[in-house]
Amino acid sequence: MPDYAGQNRWDANDALYVTGWGGFLPVWLHRPITADNDLQDLNAGPVNLLTVMVVEQKINFVSIHFSAAVNQTVTITQEFAFGAAWDTVLVNIPLINATDFVWYPDNDIIIAPNDSIRVQCTNAGLPAVNAGTTISMETFV
Repeated sequence: MPDYAGQNRWDANDALYVTGWGGFLPVWLHRPITADNDLQDLNAGPVNLLTVMVVEQKINFVSIHFSAAVNQTVTITQEFAFGAAWDTVLVNIPLINATDFVWYPDNDIIIAPNDSIRVQCTNAGLPAVNAGTTISMETFV
């Protein structure tokens, strides 16, 4: 970002401040992060990755890579701190002969502090494969 004659500045938290109305005005703060990763042997059990948010975050994508083609079902659920009655299934997709799954939300999904995202993948037992799961998020403070 250009520094227009030294008028704009970044603070230690990567927030951009611009001059205006007699002082510095914070414009935004965000940092892309990978919130959670997991490697699961599907012979040992299904994927069940739970990520609890500490700060408000937006889901960028969820991906699973399988070491061989699988016929499984992937479910991604937003779980609310209020209890299971509030939980929302965001996506439930059957995979047929797939080695990769990637889900990008159609709209911004903001997860509040103390709420969570759960990524699950069924375990049919065959073939013997590993599943590497990634949840990528963007943090807003």
